[in-house]
Amino acid sequence: MRTRYKIHSKGPQHPYFITSTIVAWIPVFTHKDHFEILAASLAYCRREMDMRLYAYVIMDNHIHLIASSPDLSKTMQSFKSFTARRLIESMTQKKMEWVIRTRFFGEVIR
Repeated sequence: MRTRYKIHSKGPQHPYFITSTIVAWIPVFTHKDHFEILAASLAYCRREMDMRLYAYVIMDNHIHLIASSPDLSKTMQSFKSFTARRLIESMTQKKMEWVIRTRFFGEVIR
């Protein structure tokens, strides 16, 4: 997933609007278990990384969050990295390699 927004140091009490998209806008979250991976990742960040989640919307190929955290950059990096690894594992098991090998700006995503 990629994010277009930069987090500025205003303090952990300030919520931010965050959008993360799936590369090439592929509808990954139409599968129930992929949605559950995303939801579990958010729950982990809330529980273990002290992320406050004020609102969220999960679409088929992106997510919108209003969130805050003591270190939101680190929290989002961890969230996206963990979620991506779990999604790749799931797609590999389902033989969805075409999604994993999607080309974006001429580079193979893996």
